[in-house]
Amino acid sequence: MREKAIGLMLRLLGALGWHGPFSPAWGRARTWMGTGTSNGESPRPVSRRARIELELRELHALRCIVRVPALEPSSELPLLCFLHGYDEGAPVDIIDALTRHGPLREGNPREWIDRFVIVAPQLPVRGDLWRRYAAAVREIVLAEAWRYRCDVTRLYLTGFSFGANGVFDLALEQPDLWSAAWAVDPTRVPPRALEVPVWVSIGQASRHQASAFVRRLSLAESGHDTDRVWTDEGADHVGTARRAYRNPQVYEWLLRQVRDEEAGQDVTE
Repeated sequence: MREKAIGLMLRLLGALGWHGPFSPAWGRARTWMGTGTSNGESPRPVSRRARIELELRELHALRCIVRVPALEPSSELPLLCFLHGYDEGAPVDIIDALTRHGPLREGNPREWIDRFVIVAPQLPVRGDLWRRYAAAVREIVLAEAWRYRCDVTRLYLTGFSFGANGVFDLALEQPDLWSAAWAVDPTRVPPRALEVPVWVSIGQASRHQASAFVRRLSLAESGHDTDRVWTDEGADHVGTARRAYRNPQVYEWLLRQVRDEEAGQDVTE
């Protein structure tokens, strides 16, 4: 009741045009009460069609949602695993959370999204914590890859913000699992270079460290024919995610990265 009363009071003050010293607190309160996000963006309703396309899994070590293309694939599909950022951790509704910023957001190019089985786990608490759940993510990815007969030489990892940090952490710990890594506006530079191919979409959170990312990961700007790429479209944090996950070039790049199981390394087709 107390939280509801505070929310109603702050909404009334906002409606009256009075923001004063409550303005920062109002932004935090919206996040705390689950009525918004820390970047000021209001929750976006998820369409009935989008919800129908998603399957909820609650038997794994982490809850997750899965999207499988409606059409029967002509061959084994690759799998793309998405790691969310801070605001999308529990207790936020899992469908709302995992369709905000990543590949499952409505408006992304379906002709490319439909080329993957997409898996998105949700952390039970908020934070830069994906490394703690590396084993759980691995279990989910392998289980869903087996369920849908995915091509295990094409298992891709992507994430936004804290999820992008998680991409670095998991790719470093599990180079035998991932065929390529795609980090969207990470907030910290990885401690060492990744063994797997990597694409970094740089935005507001990572721009001030861009040179450090480039040096540590040996990245080439917009070099789509290489296996180590960075791009910066000049957008803010959330804008970077929207532009990145709508960019067909990155999905095309991912699909060219194939793990050579016998040699234990990645090759570019």
